[in-house]
Amino acid sequence: MPPHYWSGAHAIINWNAELHRSGGAAGIAEPSMKLHASKFMLVEGDHAWAPMPGTFTYKDHGVLKRETGTLTFALQKIAGKWKILGFAWARLT
Repeated sequence: MPPHYWSGAHAIINWNAELHRSGGAAGIAEPSMKLHASKFMLVEGDHAWAPMPGTFTYKDHGVLKRETGTLTFALQKIAGKWKILGFAWARLT
């Protein structure tokens, strides 16, 4: 969903608002993501990536849909804390 990039202190809030706005316009409602324990996290210095299996459910014009896939996070350690730089969903089903 455009603009495909959000940054700053309110990035996740703005991304979520766009998810609901554009999804609602397309007949998508009640999106929900359940993440499962990650099998590993690749750490190289102060950068890392962590793939997490998940299940995404939503209603498409009133019909319940379910996708399984992996949500992968790109991370950076800043001031001793891991921060999310970005993420991507790869649908398996």
